[in-house]
Amino acid sequence: MISLTTKLGELGYFFKGYWKSRASKPVIQNAMAFITGIALSPKKTLAGICRVLSAQASEDQLRKFLNSAPARRQLRRLMDDKSRALFLTAVKRNGNYLYAIYLIFDATYMGRHSMTMEDLFFVGKGAKKTGNHVFLVGLLLLHDGTRIPLRPRLQKSRKTAKKNYKTQIDIVMEMVEGVEFRKGLIVVADSYFLSKKFTDRIVDKGHHYVIAAKRDRVVVEGKARRQLQDYVVGEKIQSRLRKVTLDSFGYRGQNKTKHYSACKREVHINDLGDVAVVFSRRYKKRGAELKMFVSDLVDASLEELVQHYDLRWEIEVFFREVKSLLGFEACRMHKSVAQENWGILVCLGFLHLQALSHKHEPEKWENRRFRGQPRLSDYLLLHAMLIQRKNVEHLLRAGRTRHDRRRIMEYFAIPA
Repeated sequence: MISLTTKLGELGYFFKGYWKSRASKPVIQNAMAFITGIALSPKKTLAGICRVLSAQASEDQLRKFLNSAPARRQLRRLMDDKSRALFLTAVKRNGNYLYAIYLIFDATYMGRHSMTMEDLFFVGKGAKKTGNHVFLVGLLLLHDGTRIPLRPRLQKSRKTAKKNYKTQIDIVMEMVEGVEFRKGLIVVADSYFLSKKFTDRIVDKGHHYVIAAKRDRVVVEGKARRQLQDYVVGEKIQSRLRKVTLDSFGYRGQNKTKHYSACKREVHINDLGDVAVVFSRRYKKRGAELKMFVSDLVDASLEELVQHYDLRWEIEVFFREVKSLLGFEACRMHKSVAQENWGILVCLGFLHLQALSHKHEPEKWENRRFRGQPRLSDYLLLHAMLIQRKNVEHLLRAGRTRHDRRRIMEYFAIPA
Protein backbone atom coordinates (compact mmCIF):
# COMPACT_ATOMS: atom_id res chain seq x y z
CA MET A 1 0.00 0.00 0.00
CA ILE A 2 1.32 3.44 -0.86
CA SER A 3 0.34 6.76 0.62
CA LEU A 4 -1.68 9.28 -1.35
CA THR A 5 0.67 11.99 -0.11
CA THR A 6 3.63 10.20 -1.70
CA LYS A 7 1.84 9.85 -5.01
CA LEU A 8 0.84 13.50 -5.06
CA GLY A 9 4.24 14.63 -3.78
CA GLU A 10 6.68 13.48 -6.47
CA LEU A 11 4.18 13.27 -9.34
CA GLY A 12 2.55 16.53 -8.28
CA TYR A 13 5.92 18.19 -8.84
CA PHE A 14 6.21 16.47 -12.23
CA PHE A 15 2.76 17.70 -13.34
CA LYS A 16 3.12 21.15 -11.80
CA GLY A 17 1.45 23.81 -13.94
CA TYR A 18 -0.58 21.33 -16.04
CA TRP A 19 -3.66 21.01 -13.82
CA LYS A 20 -5.79 23.57 -15.67
CA SER A 21 -3.81 24.55 -18.77
CA ARG A 22 -3.53 21.14 -20.47
CA ALA A 23 -5.63 18.63 -18.55
CA SER A 24 -8.44 18.56 -16.01
CA LYS A 25 -7.90 17.57 -12.41
CA PRO A 26 -9.57 14.10 -12.72
CA VAL A 27 -7.39 13.26 -15.74
CA ILE A 28 -4.23 14.29 -13.88
CA GLN A 29 -5.23 12.31 -10.78
CA ASN A 30 -6.01 9.16 -12.77
CA ALA A 31 -2.76 9.54 -14.71
CA MET A 32 -0.82 9.88 -11.44
CA ALA A 33 -2.52 6.79 -10.02
CA PHE A 34 -1.76 4.76 -13.17
CA ILE A 35 1.90 5.82 -13.32
CA THR A 36 2.49 5.11 -9.63
CA GLY A 37 0.80 1.72 -9.84
CA ILE A 38 2.55 0.53 -12.97
CA ALA A 39 5.95 1.57 -11.57
CA LEU A 40 5.45 -0.38 -8.33
CA SER A 41 3.34 -3.35 -9.35
CA PRO A 42 5.11 -6.60 -10.32
CA LYS A 43 2.08 -7.43 -12.51
CA LYS A 44 1.47 -4.67 -15.04
CA THR A 45 -2.22 -5.45 -15.58
CA LEU A 46 -5.05 -3.21 -14.37
CA ALA A 47 -5.77 -5.63 -11.54
CA GLY A 48 -2.13 -5.57 -10.44
CA ILE A 49 -2.01 -1.76 -10.60
CA CYS A 50 -5.17 -1.41 -8.48
CA ARG A 51 -3.87 -3.96 -5.97
CA VAL A 52 -0.84 -1.76 -5.34
CA LEU A 53 -2.94 1.39 -5.13
CA SER A 54 -5.28 -0.26 -2.61
CA ALA A 55 -8.46 1.83 -2.26
CA GLN A 56 -7.09 4.93 -4.00
CA ALA A 57 -8.23 3.86 -7.48
CA SER A 58 -10.63 1.12 -8.51
CA GLU A 59 -10.24 -1.07 -11.58
CA ASP A 60 -13.51 0.20 -13.08
CA GLN A 61 -12.39 3.79 -12.57
CA LEU A 62 -9.10 3.26 -14.41
CA ARG A 63 -10.77 1.25 -17.18
CA LYS A 64 -13.29 4.03 -17.76
CA PHE A 65 -10.45 6.56 -17.79
CA LEU A 66 -8.43 4.58 -20.35
CA ASN A 67 -11.44 4.19 -22.67
CA SER A 68 -12.23 7.90 -22.59
CA ALA A 69 -11.73 9.86 -25.83
CA PRO A 70 -11.75 13.29 -24.08
CA ALA A 71 -9.01 12.00 -21.78
CA ARG A 72 -7.00 10.97 -24.84
CA ARG A 73 -7.06 14.52 -26.22
CA GLN A 74 -5.84 15.90 -22.89
CA LEU A 75 -3.13 13.24 -22.54
CA ARG A 76 -1.87 14.03 -26.05
CA ARG A 77 -1.44 17.70 -25.18
CA LEU A 78 0.13 16.78 -21.86
CA MET A 79 2.66 14.40 -23.43
CA ASP A 80 3.64 16.87 -26.18
CA ASP A 81 4.18 19.73 -23.71
CA LYS A 82 6.00 17.59 -21.17
CA SER A 83 8.45 16.05 -23.65
CA ARG A 84 9.21 19.49 -25.08
CA ALA A 85 9.75 21.07 -21.63
CA LEU A 86 12.00 18.23 -20.43
CA PHE A 87 14.00 18.31 -23.66
CA LEU A 88 14.67 22.06 -23.42
CA THR A 89 15.74 21.57 -19.79
CA ALA A 90 17.99 18.62 -20.60
CA VAL A 91 19.75 20.44 -23.47
CA LYS A 92 21.12 23.01 -21.01
CA ARG A 93 22.27 20.33 -18.55
CA ASN A 94 25.78 18.80 -18.54
CA GLY A 95 26.77 20.60 -21.74
CA ASN A 96 24.44 18.59 -23.98
CA TYR A 97 24.12 21.53 -26.38
CA LEU A 98 27.79 21.04 -27.34
CA TYR A 99 27.14 17.61 -28.85
CA ALA A 100 24.92 16.14 -31.55
CA ILE A 101 21.32 15.35 -30.64
CA TYR A 102 19.67 12.33 -32.23
CA LEU A 103 16.06 11.65 -33.16
CA ILE A 104 15.55 7.91 -33.61
CA PHE A 105 12.40 6.41 -35.16
CA ASP A 106 11.05 2.89 -35.14
CA ALA A 107 7.78 0.96 -34.97
CA THR A 108 6.68 -1.56 -32.37
CA TYR A 109 3.62 -3.63 -31.52
CA MET A 110 1.46 -3.07 -28.47
CA GLY A 111 0.67 -6.78 -27.91
CA ARG A 112 2.68 -9.95 -28.23
CA HIS A 113 0.10 -11.66 -30.45
CA SER A 114 -0.23 -8.90 -33.03
CA MET A 115 3.13 -9.68 -34.62
CA THR A 116 1.77 -12.84 -36.27
CA MET A 117 -1.45 -11.43 -37.74
CA GLU A 118 -1.68 -8.96 -40.60
CA ASP A 119 -5.02 -7.24 -40.11
CA LEU A 120 -7.04 -8.63 -37.20
CA PHE A 121 -6.46 -10.86 -34.23
CA PHE A 122 -8.76 -12.19 -31.54
CA VAL A 123 -8.41 -11.47 -27.84
CA GLY A 124 -10.29 -12.58 -24.75
CA LYS A 125 -13.60 -14.31 -24.23
CA GLY A 126 -16.06 -14.21 -27.07
CA ALA A 127 -13.22 -13.71 -29.57
CA LYS A 128 -13.65 -9.95 -29.80
CA LYS A 129 -11.95 -8.24 -32.70
CA THR A 130 -9.37 -5.54 -32.24
CA GLY A 131 -7.09 -3.77 -34.70
CA ASN A 132 -3.48 -4.69 -35.25
CA HIS A 133 -2.05 -1.88 -33.10
CA VAL A 134 1.29 -0.62 -34.37
CA PHE A 135 2.92 2.30 -32.58
CA LEU A 136 5.41 4.73 -34.12
CA VAL A 137 7.82 6.05 -31.51
CA GLY A 138 10.42 8.81 -31.74
CA LEU A 139 13.25 8.96 -29.21
CA LEU A 140 15.38 12.06 -28.57
CA LEU A 141 18.85 11.00 -27.39
CA LEU A 142 21.26 13.41 -25.69
CA HIS A 143 24.95 13.07 -24.93
CA ASP A 144 24.58 12.51 -21.17
CA GLY A 145 22.26 9.54 -21.80
CA THR A 146 18.95 11.37 -21.38
CA ARG A 147 16.24 9.73 -23.48
CA ILE A 148 13.05 11.67 -24.18
CA PRO A 149 10.33 9.76 -26.05
CA LEU A 150 7.94 11.71 -28.21
CA ARG A 151 4.24 10.96 -28.00
CA PRO A 152 3.68 7.48 -29.49
CA ARG A 153 1.45 7.54 -32.56
CA LEU A 154 -0.98 4.72 -33.24
CA GLN A 155 -1.21 3.38 -36.78
CA LYS A 156 -4.54 1.75 -37.48
CA SER A 157 -5.03 -0.95 -40.09
CA ARG A 158 -6.72 -0.18 -43.40
CA LYS A 159 -9.93 -1.90 -42.32
CA THR A 160 -10.08 0.08 -39.07
CA ALA A 161 -9.01 3.50 -40.36
CA LYS A 162 -10.85 3.32 -43.74
CA LYS A 163 -10.53 6.77 -45.37
CA ASN A 164 -8.24 8.14 -42.66
CA TYR A 165 -5.55 5.53 -43.23
CA LYS A 166 -1.96 6.78 -42.86
CA THR A 167 1.24 4.93 -43.64
CA GLN A 168 4.07 4.74 -41.16
CA ILE A 169 6.06 7.25 -43.21
CA ASP A 170 3.15 9.73 -43.09
CA ILE A 171 2.98 9.43 -39.30
CA VAL A 172 6.73 9.84 -38.87
CA MET A 173 6.65 12.94 -41.08
CA GLU A 174 4.05 14.44 -38.74
CA MET A 175 6.35 13.71 -35.81
CA VAL A 176 9.22 15.52 -37.53
CA GLU A 177 6.88 18.46 -38.10
CA GLY A 178 6.13 18.55 -34.38
CA VAL A 179 9.80 18.89 -33.37
CA GLU A 180 9.95 22.62 -33.97
CA PHE A 181 11.88 23.46 -30.81
CA ARG A 182 15.27 22.30 -32.13
CA LYS A 183 17.15 22.44 -35.43
CA GLY A 184 20.09 20.38 -36.61
CA LEU A 185 18.94 17.01 -35.25
CA ILE A 186 20.35 13.81 -36.74
CA VAL A 187 17.43 11.56 -37.69
CA VAL A 188 18.26 7.83 -37.56
CA ALA A 189 15.95 5.07 -38.78
CA ASP A 190 15.94 1.67 -40.46
CA SER A 191 15.47 0.98 -44.16
CA TYR A 192 11.65 0.96 -44.01
CA PHE A 193 11.60 4.75 -43.65
CA LEU A 194 13.97 5.57 -46.54
CA SER A 195 11.84 7.52 -49.02
CA LYS A 196 12.09 10.78 -50.92
CA LYS A 197 9.23 12.58 -49.14
CA PHE A 198 10.59 11.67 -45.71
CA THR A 199 14.17 12.75 -46.42
CA ASP A 200 12.95 15.95 -48.11
CA ARG A 201 10.89 16.79 -45.03
CA ILE A 202 13.91 16.20 -42.79
CA VAL A 203 16.14 18.49 -44.86
CA ASP A 204 13.43 21.18 -45.15
CA LYS A 205 13.18 21.30 -41.35
CA GLY A 206 16.93 21.86 -41.01
CA HIS A 207 17.86 18.36 -39.85
CA HIS A 208 20.14 15.64 -41.21
CA TYR A 209 19.51 11.93 -41.69
CA VAL A 210 21.33 8.61 -41.43
CA ILE A 211 18.97 5.88 -42.64
CA ALA A 212 19.61 2.27 -43.57
CA ALA A 213 19.19 1.22 -47.20
CA LYS A 214 18.18 -2.05 -48.78
CA ARG A 215 20.51 -3.91 -51.11
CA ASP A 216 18.29 -3.43 -54.17
CA ARG A 217 18.37 0.38 -53.93
CA VAL A 218 19.09 1.82 -57.41
CA VAL A 219 22.12 4.11 -57.82
CA VAL A 220 22.73 6.23 -60.93
CA GLU A 221 26.29 6.89 -62.15
CA GLY A 222 26.25 8.80 -65.41
CA LYS A 223 24.00 6.76 -67.68
CA ALA A 224 24.52 3.53 -65.79
CA ARG A 225 22.02 2.25 -63.22
CA ARG A 226 23.19 -0.14 -60.56
CA GLN A 227 22.00 -1.57 -57.27
CA LEU A 228 23.87 -1.13 -54.02
CA GLN A 229 24.54 -4.85 -53.84
CA ASP A 230 26.41 -4.62 -57.16
CA TYR A 231 29.08 -2.50 -55.45
CA VAL A 232 29.78 -5.30 -53.01
CA VAL A 233 30.70 -7.73 -55.80
CA GLY A 234 31.80 -5.44 -58.65
CA GLU A 235 34.09 -3.13 -56.67
CA LYS A 236 35.11 -5.72 -54.06
CA ILE A 237 33.80 -3.70 -51.15
CA GLN A 238 34.69 -6.47 -48.73
CA SER A 239 38.38 -5.96 -49.49
CA ARG A 240 38.13 -2.18 -49.05
CA LEU A 241 36.67 -2.30 -45.56
CA ARG A 242 38.91 -0.83 -42.90
CA LYS A 243 38.74 -1.03 -39.14
CA VAL A 244 36.71 1.68 -37.40
CA THR A 245 37.00 2.00 -33.63
CA LEU A 246 34.30 3.69 -31.56
CA ASP A 247 35.81 4.61 -28.21
CA SER A 248 33.67 4.87 -25.10
CA PHE A 249 31.59 8.00 -25.43
CA GLY A 250 28.39 9.44 -24.00
CA TYR A 251 24.84 8.71 -25.16
CA ARG A 252 24.55 5.07 -24.09
CA GLY A 253 27.09 5.45 -21.27
CA GLN A 254 28.97 2.19 -21.77
CA ASN A 255 32.67 2.12 -21.01
CA LYS A 256 33.62 -0.30 -23.74
CA THR A 257 35.11 0.04 -27.20
CA LYS A 258 33.30 -1.21 -30.30
CA HIS A 259 34.96 -2.18 -33.57
CA TYR A 260 33.50 -2.16 -37.08
CA SER A 261 34.78 -2.79 -40.57
CA ALA A 262 33.46 -0.05 -42.87
CA CYS A 263 34.07 2.02 -45.99
CA LYS A 264 32.41 5.09 -47.45
CA ARG A 265 31.45 6.01 -51.00
CA GLU A 266 29.70 9.09 -52.44
CA VAL A 267 27.04 8.25 -55.01
CA HIS A 268 23.96 9.80 -56.65
CA ILE A 269 20.55 8.26 -56.00
CA ASN A 270 17.69 9.51 -58.16
CA ASP A 271 15.16 10.32 -55.45
CA LEU A 272 17.73 11.32 -52.78
CA GLY A 273 20.40 13.21 -54.70
CA ASP A 274 24.09 13.16 -53.76
CA VAL A 275 24.52 11.11 -50.61
CA ALA A 276 27.21 9.21 -48.75
CA VAL A 277 26.75 5.43 -48.65
CA VAL A 278 28.49 3.49 -45.88
CA PHE A 279 29.07 -0.26 -46.03
CA SER A 280 29.62 -1.63 -42.54
CA ARG A 281 29.72 -4.84 -40.51
CA ARG A 282 31.05 -5.96 -37.15
CA TYR A 283 34.82 -6.34 -37.08
CA LYS A 284 36.07 -9.95 -37.34
CA LYS A 285 32.69 -11.37 -36.37
CA ARG A 286 31.96 -14.66 -38.06
CA GLY A 287 28.79 -14.50 -40.15
CA ALA A 288 28.34 -10.75 -39.66
CA GLU A 289 25.95 -9.21 -42.18
CA LEU A 290 27.11 -6.30 -44.32
CA LYS A 291 24.78 -3.35 -43.73
CA MET A 292 24.34 -0.25 -45.85
CA PHE A 293 23.08 3.15 -44.83
CA VAL A 294 22.89 6.52 -46.55
CA SER A 295 23.29 10.05 -45.21
CA ASP A 296 23.17 13.61 -46.47
CA LEU A 297 26.24 14.35 -44.32
CA VAL A 298 28.59 13.92 -47.29
CA ASP A 299 31.44 15.81 -45.62
CA ALA A 300 31.32 13.79 -42.40
CA SER A 301 34.07 11.29 -41.69
CA LEU A 302 33.56 7.54 -41.83
CA GLU A 303 33.91 7.22 -38.04
CA GLU A 304 31.22 9.85 -37.44
CA LEU A 305 28.75 8.20 -39.80
CA VAL A 306 29.28 4.76 -38.24
CA GLN A 307 28.80 6.26 -34.78
CA HIS A 308 25.56 7.97 -35.88
CA TYR A 309 23.95 4.77 -37.12
CA ASP A 310 25.33 2.70 -34.25
CA LEU A 311 23.07 4.65 -31.87
CA ARG A 312 19.94 3.45 -33.67
CA TRP A 313 19.97 0.43 -31.38
CA GLU A 314 19.11 2.67 -28.42
CA ILE A 315 15.44 2.70 -29.41
CA GLU A 316 15.41 -1.11 -29.33
CA VAL A 317 16.78 -0.93 -25.79
CA PHE A 318 14.06 1.57 -24.93
CA PHE A 319 11.37 -0.79 -26.27
CA ARG A 320 12.77 -3.68 -24.24
CA GLU A 321 12.78 -1.61 -21.05
CA VAL A 322 9.28 -0.14 -21.30
CA LYS A 323 7.81 -3.51 -22.30
CA SER A 324 9.49 -5.59 -19.61
CA LEU A 325 9.56 -3.07 -16.74
CA LEU A 326 6.66 -0.66 -17.41
CA GLY A 327 4.15 -2.96 -19.09
CA PHE A 328 3.92 -1.23 -22.47
CA GLU A 329 2.45 -4.37 -24.04
CA ALA A 330 0.40 -5.44 -21.00
CA CYS A 331 -2.77 -3.67 -22.16
CA ARG A 332 -5.60 -6.16 -22.68
CA MET A 333 -8.35 -3.72 -23.69
CA HIS A 334 -9.77 -3.85 -27.18
CA LYS A 335 -10.45 -0.23 -28.13
CA SER A 336 -7.77 1.76 -29.91
CA VAL A 337 -8.48 4.67 -27.54
CA ALA A 338 -7.47 2.55 -24.56
CA GLN A 339 -4.39 1.26 -26.37
CA GLU A 340 -3.21 4.78 -27.21
CA ASN A 341 -3.91 6.12 -23.70
CA TRP A 342 -1.99 3.19 -22.23
CA GLY A 343 1.04 3.88 -24.45
CA ILE A 344 1.03 7.61 -23.66
CA LEU A 345 0.80 6.96 -19.90
CA VAL A 346 3.70 4.49 -20.02
CA CYS A 347 5.86 7.08 -21.81
CA LEU A 348 4.83 9.73 -19.27
CA GLY A 349 5.84 7.30 -16.53
CA PHE A 350 9.24 6.84 -18.16
CA LEU A 351 9.74 10.62 -18.29
CA HIS A 352 8.71 10.95 -14.65
CA LEU A 353 11.14 8.26 -13.46
CA GLN A 354 13.99 9.76 -15.46
CA ALA A 355 13.27 13.24 -14.07
CA LEU A 356 13.23 11.69 -10.59
CA SER A 357 16.70 10.27 -11.18
CA HIS A 358 18.00 13.64 -12.38
CA LYS A 359 16.61 15.30 -9.26
CA HIS A 360 17.81 12.84 -6.59
CA GLU A 361 20.95 11.35 -8.19
CA PRO A 362 22.59 14.14 -10.23
CA GLU A 363 26.08 12.69 -9.69
CA LYS A 364 25.23 9.71 -11.93
CA TRP A 365 24.49 12.05 -14.82
CA GLU A 366 27.31 14.54 -14.30
CA ASN A 367 30.01 11.87 -14.12
CA ARG A 368 29.87 9.91 -17.38
CA ARG A 369 32.32 7.32 -16.03
CA PHE A 370 30.03 6.43 -13.12
CA ARG A 371 29.07 2.87 -14.15
CA GLY A 372 27.39 4.25 -17.25
CA GLN A 373 24.22 6.29 -17.37
CA PRO A 374 21.27 4.99 -15.31
CA ARG A 375 18.73 2.76 -17.01
CA LEU A 376 15.05 2.20 -16.34
CA SER A 377 15.78 -0.48 -13.74
CA ASP A 378 17.81 2.10 -11.78
CA TYR A 379 14.90 4.56 -12.01
CA LEU A 380 12.49 1.97 -10.61
CA LEU A 381 14.79 1.11 -7.69
CA LEU A 382 15.11 4.79 -6.82
CA HIS A 383 11.34 5.26 -7.09
CA ALA A 384 10.63 2.31 -4.76
CA MET A 385 13.21 3.59 -2.27
CA LEU A 386 11.62 7.05 -2.20
CA ILE A 387 8.14 5.56 -1.80
CA GLN A 388 9.32 3.41 1.11
CA ARG A 389 11.08 6.35 2.76
CA LYS A 390 7.94 8.48 2.47
CA ASN A 391 5.72 5.75 3.89
CA VAL A 392 8.07 5.28 6.83
CA GLU A 393 7.83 9.01 7.55
CA HIS A 394 4.04 8.72 7.71
CA LEU A 395 4.32 5.71 10.01
CA LEU A 396 6.72 7.55 12.29
CA ARG A 397 4.29 10.42 12.58
CA ALA A 398 1.59 7.92 13.53
CA GLY A 399 3.70 6.56 16.43
CA ARG A 400 2.38 7.99 19.66
CA THR A 401 5.48 7.41 21.78
CA ARG A 402 9.18 7.23 21.14
CA HIS A 403 9.07 3.47 21.89
CA ASP A 404 6.57 2.96 19.05
CA ARG A 405 8.79 4.95 16.72
CA ARG A 406 11.84 2.94 17.79
CA ARG A 407 10.06 -0.38 17.02
CA ILE A 408 9.04 0.90 13.58
CA MET A 409 12.62 1.95 12.82
CA GLU A 410 13.92 -1.44 13.94
CA TYR A 411 11.33 -3.24 11.81
CA PHE A 412 12.30 -1.30 8.66
CA ALA A 413 16.05 -1.49 9.52
CA ILE A 414 16.42 2.29 9.59
CA PRO A 415 19.48 3.60 11.44
CA ALA A 416 18.66 5.91 14.33
